[in-house]
Amino acid sequence: MYRLKSSKLSGKRVIIVEAERDVVEIMEDAVADASGVVIFRAGNLDQAMTELEHSPHIDCMMVDVDTVASSDTPVVKACAERGVEVVVVAWDDSYIR
Repeated sequence: MYRLKSSKLSGKRVIIVEAERDVVEIMEDAVADASGVVIFRAGNLDQAMTELEHSPHIDCMMVDVDTVASSDTPVVKACAERGVEVVVVAWDDSYIR
């Protein structure tokens, strides 16, 4: 099981942005292990943006590095404007299989 190296997610309400179900499960486990709470699972950045616009109670967005390539992505800018932390995760695909 993957574990986050810090407890920065403790008590945080988290959106996970990922299309692959296997990866989502790993991310959910990591958030739970860090004592955070997943409040929404977005399959893409558009869904994440919609949730950001309509939910005032988001502390963090966890997104796979392949999903968001740069901080110029509109959803990342929206997070910064709202004070929502962005956690970008990456791992070796061999871990998932």
